[in-house]
Amino acid sequence: APENVYQGVDHFGSFTTTDEIYKAFDHLALTAYQPSMYLHETPKAARKEAASDWDDDINRERFLVKMMSILFLKRLESSWYSCMTTIKKVLDIHEQTLKLVLDYEESKANGTLPNPDDDINDEDDDIIDDHFSLRKGEIKLSDIKNLGGFKRGLQHDVNQLRKIYKGLQDFEEKYRSQHETDLKLDELIRILNEKKAKKNKKVVIFTAYADTAKFIFDELKSRGFDRMAAVSGQMIQTTGSHSKSNFTEVLQSFAPFSKMYNELDWSTLYDDAKLDREQYFNDEKRRWQVPYDLWCDLIHQHRPHYAGLLDDGIDILIATDCLSEGQNFQDADLQINYDIHWNPVRLIQRFGRIDRIGSPNKTIKCVNFWPAKSFEDYLALEARIQNRMTIMNLVGTETQIVNDKYLQMVADNPLQDKNADRLLQELTKNSISDIESPQTLSLKDFSFETYRQDLVEYYERQQDFYRRMPNGVFSGFQNGSEGFPDMPESLVALVGYPKKPEGKKDHQYTELYLVCQPVDADPMFQEVNKADVLEFLRQNKKADRFVPDWITDNDTERVNRLSAVLKDWMDSHVPQQAIRNIRDLLGRRNIAAPAADRNRPLLEEKFKLQNFDLIVW
Repeated sequence: APENVYQGVDHFGSFTTTDEIYKAFDHLALTAYQPSMYLHETPKAARKEAASDWDDDINRERFLVKMMSILFLKRLESSWYSCMTTIKKVLDIHEQTLKLVLDYEESKANGTLPNPDDDINDEDDDIIDDHFSLRKGEIKLSDIKNLGGFKRGLQHDVNQLRKIYKGLQDFEEKYRSQHETDLKLDELIRILNEKKAKKNKKVVIFTAYADTAKFIFDELKSRGFDRMAAVSGQMIQTTGSHSKSNFTEVLQSFAPFSKMYNELDWSTLYDDAKLDREQYFNDEKRRWQVPYDLWCDLIHQHRPHYAGLLDDGIDILIATDCLSEGQNFQDADLQINYDIHWNPVRLIQRFGRIDRIGSPNKTIKCVNFWPAKSFEDYLALEARIQNRMTIMNLVGTETQIVNDKYLQMVADNPLQDKNADRLLQELTKNSISDIESPQTLSLKDFSFETYRQDLVEYYERQQDFYRRMPNGVFSGFQNGSEGFPDMPESLVALVGYPKKPEGKKDHQYTELYLVCQPVDADPMFQEVNKADVLEFLRQNKKADRFVPDWITDNDTERVNRLSAVLKDWMDSHVPQQAIRNIRDLLGRRNIAAPAADRNRPLLEEKFKLQNFDLIVW
């Protein structure tokens, strides 16, 4: 079972708690990353434009901003140094963009705004799908119609980013002067000092970020550690004389048994050394079987380059996930996760570098660094991030009334994705090699890009067919999803608001709701993440069509039950929507409801069957 360490930076500068830090990140609008909102005269016009086109830059940039907020937290979980480096980069971009605006106001210097795609690091690619481009084309300052709003947003973000960056700088200054302690790094040093006393001194330290890898390397080196190397996609550092052009020599010095002795062909070496073939060559397996100690002696006698790599050995390898797949590091018997990757399955891949056939070690060990004081706190933080940042659950965990009925509803809901939590929980207590997962999780799963791609493929082939399709069409299938084995007979429906007036051809729905509810079960499912519903449908998209006889035979009583399911859903949706509206209202700087909001119908009047169209079910 792995060793779990719960340690991390939970304060800096004027931010004294994790919650204060979280709120500071949450309050950032990151205006420089979403200029498309300001291509319109008013925010209202921008929101109307975004609502009419699900594939526009406004929505894409908004997605980036939410993901960036999560990125700041994940960076801080990794190391304060990585978070500070990222905040500084984002601050520089906002200051540069604000200067462009001020220059344009003063001299009409029509600059081009930076593309957000250029600011995504390779190591952050898990945020965004490989085919997800955040902006199409370029934006010039002259294109921005709401320049005043754009400038005010930039000024707000610059001030907030400066405050956060100053707090991190304050932490660094106190850390360098030994008035502040990095308890997480101290715990790592304790583990490494214990490792020094062991016969096998080799350890792999994985981190998600190159900034953190550099920080660990520099700090360990300054405290007297040697025989080290750090490898990421951007840099190679070593205390030895290894090549910096690629990491082959570093890996061979770290794991000579795995990377040289086992992986390379040494037949010419054995021929040069005139080894006795009868003694060391297995004719049946058609391979040399030379003991490792003898191989080392021969290397020193006949292969000076490789002998240098053996003598200039590495015991501590610090690496990003560029080395988490396809590498053999069986020489090491300890692997440390200095941070928890977006994808829990990546932790299993990391451990697989030392948990491999052919390991000379009788036992191997894993150490996981967690950011919270307890694992439950970590999962609660993850839930808050997922719910609030992705804006996909209608009601977040912070506003729901947690009672026995609610807990039972969640437990009974076959669509509630518990896979990531299960994996994380298993990683705290089980042998990692025993963990199996049919599904991976990354932040790209919190976007709808996968489903958009599927839709585009279908739509491009049969545009006319779908354009002619009337409301109310239906189909069905028998559930074959491995991920949703407990799904009862259920109604899945897409409903649109407001109802289309008769005879109006160019009607557009301002709101769309994806419903998934059991036909007979009581209680109903708790409102779930739309991505879970779409994934359920996607896993069954090639299933044979199946519609129950009671539908095709028009069993009035049973069909009426479907209408009742929708009505029940609408009744339950009123308080959920109300909580969401209140939370949105409290998040505004001016909490007075706009006039347009005050003129809207009460939710109890709005969520009635006669006000909605059943589009497809």
